Amino acid sequence: MTKTALVVEDNNLNLRLFVEILKLEGMTVLTAEDGIAALEVLERCAPDIIVLDLQLPRLSGLGVARMIRAQRAFELTPIIAVSAFAKVSDRSAALKAGCDHYISKPVAPQELVDSVQRHIEMQVAQA
Repeated sequence: MTKTALVVEDNNLNLRLFVEILKLEGMTVLTAEDGIAALEVLERCAPDIIVLDLQLPRLSGLGVARMIRAQRAFELTPIIAVSAFAKVSDRSAALKAGCDHYISKPVAPQELVDSVQRHIEMQVAQA
């Protein structure tokens, strides 16, 4: 069964990179370029995993993560935060907001693949 990822990223180059990496892994990929658009996508679809930039226009990634976690339908959906900010406090804020993993930009393709696979496997094991 094909898994679906939602990639939320406002930088077009990063968005294209993440989409291509996930498509090469056989995933269906939905996209949103800001926090509000991400929530709108989630009203229509239930992805298996979310790759979420933390620095987004209109609503920050931290705000998006909190709003996702507040919805019962998405309380177990893995969220992988990606950010150019690499301080320990940024990682901590992402995890506190409800993200399951944090990757610093620039994102190494294999790190993204490994994280996505690991969290989807964990989600399947919990079901």
